[in-house]
Amino acid sequence: MSKILERCYLQAKNMKWMFFIPLIVFYILIPLMAYAYTLGPRTPEDINTTLVDVSYFYVPVFSVWWLYLSLKEYLEGEGNELLVMSGGIGAMSAVFFCATVISFSPVFLFYDNSMGEITDLFLQMTVASFLMYGVVLAAAFAFRSVAVAILAALCYAILGTSTVEEFSLIEYGSMQGSVMWFHEAMPLVVLGTVFWVYGILCSRRYR
Repeated sequence: MSKILERCYLQAKNMKWMFFIPLIVFYILIPLMAYAYTLGPRTPEDINTTLVDVSYFYVPVFSVWWLYLSLKEYLEGEGNELLVMSGGIGAMSAVFFCATVISFSPVFLFYDNSMGEITDLFLQMTVASFLMYGVVLAAAFAFRSVAVAILAALCYAILGTSTVEEFSLIEYGSMQGSVMWFHEAMPLVVLGTVFWVYGILCSRRYR
């Protein structure tokens, strides 16, 4: 485990200033946009409602930013054969996923949670991020391209928040506004797990 953590630290260090982009989105962009939407010329909404809308748009997409950059080293960096042969891609991805969830959790601490809706939002974003990590892992190693993984994540983000009834089982947007959102979340967790497993298996064949 210590080797995986050390590798993640080195990966994060190699990201340089780009490492901070998700933090800027989580701690500056999302709160500012949530507040700005409450001041709109049309019917203003409460801050919690706008936070939900903004979070569903930004959090899943930027939650996989660190994974993009780390996979870029595995798939496109110099000496990537040594990185892939050393294994641990699944464990490294899990560490970055946990780090991402820990990173965006403080964003939700400063809003009214008297009805429990902010706790629900945090858990929903965790599910959506888990699913998005699986999509990126699967696409990156199936097509051996980070660019394809980015495109797949963006397409899934659009699909995941759509309202097309035929895609209801795979839309993470189906959790939004649902009192029984955890029932909607279970298929997404299963789907995310399938993507994770498929991505890890593809990474082993990539060796």
